[in-house]
Amino acid sequence: MVNNVKINPSNITNNCSGCAGFIDNCLDCLNNTYCTTCAIYYFVSPQGRCSLCANFIPNCLICSSSSVCTSCVQNYLVSSDGQCISCTPLVLNCKSCAAANSPYQCGECTSGYYLSNGGCTSCSSAINNCIVCPSSNLCQ
Repeated sequence: MVNNVKINPSNITNNCSGCAGFIDNCLDCLNNTYCTTCAIYYFVSPQGRCSLCANFIPNCLICSSSSVCTSCVQNYLVSSDGQCISCTPLVLNCKSCAAANSPYQCGECTSGYYLSNGGCTSCSSAINNCIVCPSSNLCQ
């Protein structure tokens, strides 16, 4: 009994489950067989199902289709053709990217290099016999 109203259990249905009860990872649907909006990391396939972006585009987090990524995992960038490319080979001695859409901007350099204008410069080229340096004028 809820607020003095008797509820008959035989009248309760599962119609409140929405799309989630019919289509995995679906947030909104046209009916119980065709999804129109999928959860994050998934896209709506032509068949109205939710497919994981990373199954179609390596290192992709969010995509708009099976061939176009809009957001990649850390240290990968969306290329002009919607694929995920690693930023670290684009800047020599780069350990991690500066930002998601900055393919030629390093955020952190490998050991023995310091960050300079988005690139990595050898500590020993800035300071003689220096192996570890946070900048061009400080050896550690």
